[in-house]
Amino acid sequence: MENNKENNTSDYIHYYEVKMNAFTEYSAAVWNRFNWILTLQLGAFGLFFTEIIGVRDNIGASNIFQLLGVLICILWVLVGIHDFLSLRKHKSNVAEIDEIIKNRMQDLWNKKPKESPIRLTWLLFIFPIPLIIFWGNLITL
Repeated sequence: MENNKENNTSDYIHYYEVKMNAFTEYSAAVWNRFNWILTLQLGAFGLFFTEIIGVRDNIGASNIFQLLGVLICILWVLVGIHDFLSLRKHKSNVAEIDEIIKNRMQDLWNKKPKESPIRLTWLLFIFPIPLIIFWGNLITL
């Protein structure tokens, strides 16, 4: 009976490894996307402030860059919310199997496994909100 329990646990561990690999790859893609959108936002800042310093009379060009900044922020929030919800779903899938493995490990080896690291996934959609406020204030000026 004990051998059967160990084999069953190894199946759970393999399933957990597969789920964690998928979660890790998706998480890396999410943060890569976050960095790309951050780069676009920094480009919009650079274009706007270069335009302001270089040509103060061309209000139309600076308005275009302000609008571009707002659009990038709105895209960032929408993508961030989607990624946040997807990561929560992946995390809950992994958490179910993680709990089973923790219980089995405690039963078999009387060990307590390490806790998973906490990820700051709320940054995905909270970070651009102050930028939307900033761009909105610039547009109204």
